[in-house]
Amino acid sequence: CKKELMERPVAVFFRQISGRFLPADIGRFLSSLFGHFHPTLTPDQMAILFSKPKLSVEQINRLIQQWTADSVLNIDQTGLLSTAKRDRPWIHYDRWYCEDVHGTMQITLSNLIYVDSVNLEPRIQNQIRKLAAFSNPVFYKNQAMNLSNFGQSRYIYLGEDVNGYIAIPRGLMGALLDQLKEFKIPYHIDDQRRIGKPIHVKFNGTLKDNQKHAANEMLSFDNGILSAATAFGKTVVCCDLMAEKRVSTLIILESSSLIIQWEKAINRFLIVDEEIPEYKTKSGRLRKRKSVVGILQGQKDTTNGIIDIAMAGSVFRKKQTFSRLQDYGMIIVDECHHAASETIQRILRESAAKYVYGASATPVREDGLTKINYMLIGPIRFIFSAKERAAEQGIDHIVIPRFTRTVSLRIGNPKINEAYEIIRDSKNRNNQIVSDTKKCIDENRSPAILTKYKEHAHFLYQQLNGYADHTFLLLGDMPAKEKRYAYQNINEVPADDTMLLIATGKLVGEGFDCPRLDTLIMATPVAGKSVVEQYAGRLNRDCPGKQNVMVYDYIDSHIPVFDRMYGKRLRAYKHIGYHIYQNDSKLGKKNHGFIFDMDSYQETYFQDLINANKEIVISSPELSSRKISKLIQTLKPLQENGVSIIILTWKTNYGIMENNEARMYLLDELRSSGFDLRLVDGLTEHFSIIDKEILWYGSINFLGKEDAEDNVMRVINPEAAEELLESALK
Repeated sequence: CKKELMERPVAVFFRQISGRFLPADIGRFLSSLFGHFHPTLTPDQMAILFSKPKLSVEQINRLIQQWTADSVLNIDQTGLLSTAKRDRPWIHYDRWYCEDVHGTMQITLSNLIYVDSVNLEPRIQNQIRKLAAFSNPVFYKNQAMNLSNFGQSRYIYLGEDVNGYIAIPRGLMGALLDQLKEFKIPYHIDDQRRIGKPIHVKFNGTLKDNQKHAANEMLSFDNGILSAATAFGKTVVCCDLMAEKRVSTLIILESSSLIIQWEKAINRFLIVDEEIPEYKTKSGRLRKRKSVVGILQGQKDTTNGIIDIAMAGSVFRKKQTFSRLQDYGMIIVDECHHAASETIQRILRESAAKYVYGASATPVREDGLTKINYMLIGPIRFIFSAKERAAEQGIDHIVIPRFTRTVSLRIGNPKINEAYEIIRDSKNRNNQIVSDTKKCIDENRSPAILTKYKEHAHFLYQQLNGYADHTFLLLGDMPAKEKRYAYQNINEVPADDTMLLIATGKLVGEGFDCPRLDTLIMATPVAGKSVVEQYAGRLNRDCPGKQNVMVYDYIDSHIPVFDRMYGKRLRAYKHIGYHIYQNDSKLGKKNHGFIFDMDSYQETYFQDLINANKEIVISSPELSSRKISKLIQTLKPLQENGVSIIILTWKTNYGIMENNEARMYLLDELRSSGFDLRLVDGLTEHFSIIDKEILWYGSINFLGKEDAEDNVMRVINPEAAEELLESALK
């Protein structure tokens, strides 16, 4: 009947087909549901079906509860869970509940953290999963730019469910235990990590005080990251960790240029009292290895399971991990900001080594995936910043801003690759770089020119080769043998001879070691604190006779994308302890060369305005009522004394959120106050020039709204002031 059909549709369906079809027909019908026919199906399938026990409503609900507990986002898709236990999506659960664990939480620590979910309620299961999840920065970046998010998840989840266990990365062990202890949840840990092979090793060196603090802090944990500036001695500290733990160790690298550096450090700072292992040649003969330090790189495999150095791409290759991976008791990831790469992720998720450490000068990634590093390796245990390193060196760290005249000839803003081509091929800009480099060599400095393009490096090499006693060219596509030969020759240059290094930034940016370098010439612009810190870090190493270090930074102010990049570099320079070079006796020594932020610039800036004698030019794309009122009040006495005041701002309101009517009112207010107001199409520069001599330049809107990340530099540079005025007042 109709009522029965509504209440028991499945029963009615099978009763109908059992009476109308033969068993073989039913078999064919059921098989067709799966797109194929199984000839081995039991003939009387209906009899088997009706012989199976029925499930109660409670059993069904329990199974649904178990199956839907896998949701990381806590979405209840069935509506059948107990309302007392299921998550409420509008409530953020910071508290963990002891009653969600029936008995003791069972935790197994191996290559991952495995939490047995058999006695856990869905709420606490999802809270455990949340530890391994974070927002995907790419998703939200695309969303903000109205770009497609096809194939992009809103969240990045590093956990997985395996046979009733919730598996999360080992770096989350501290966070998990903190929650369990805070809410008094009983737990038991079964440690299944591999201790590796015990080795006889001693440290053959002396640590500095800050290195001792770093080593002690790292040794008090089984995992974690050492964040220390270039030239701190991270490799030496890692050698001390190996000597203290005394277990077989695998050192994972992303850059092959670091292999030699690690080999030298191990041979210098460690005494390994182990018998050199034997190996079989292809012909079957037994030979001894040359060293207890093995290397895995490409087809080269001299690993021995004692202390081995390996390229990440060789440890995990063709979707398979290195056969010895489980033989090590310690993993060290150098330049561990690369741990978020898929290759190193796979290695660290499969290794069950008891100790996992990472070292990097810049552990924070620009792509927002830093949390992956922490989840896989552990949190940062010790920090020694680039600013601390600059202070430790006891010498000046100087940025020399060099404004260029490079402009884009195309209408509108060029795309990023087109913009790079413009500056790469600019004759005047390249002449400026060559001239500055020759000046450095004449002053007996040791400069390194870093560029983004190998063609640019070749061009600069042709222009400068022979000017210094020794000129070296290092490119990423050079054969490994040539690179090793070049590294050796660079460090063997006599102290009395001049030298010049020209290289691509990616090759020299990490792990390159040449202590005598004291000048960095950034031939192509970069953005981001970590990149600037890596590049400037090449100058951090101590060397006899080094009196200061300098960075020549070329500011392409007429190309908007590069102008914005310079604003980011200013923040980075301030963060790592650099100051702007200038010859200024007006402000006193304490303010010499400062890079100002939005909170610190105003006092000095307005003092410069008040001291103006002839002319003030202010370029500010954006306008605000508060700042204009203050400017008018401050500059009125100067106007009465004949000081010319020129204001440059946008001709058209490019600000999407600004009110056009309000902007027109502010423009009228500037005109009525006697200022020389000039409206410029597509204005992007933020600067103030006082008496054609004092230049304030950066990302701060002097007449508009400020941002917390804005910075500005103050220099006395008549040439730069003249160049900016010439371009802006055309």
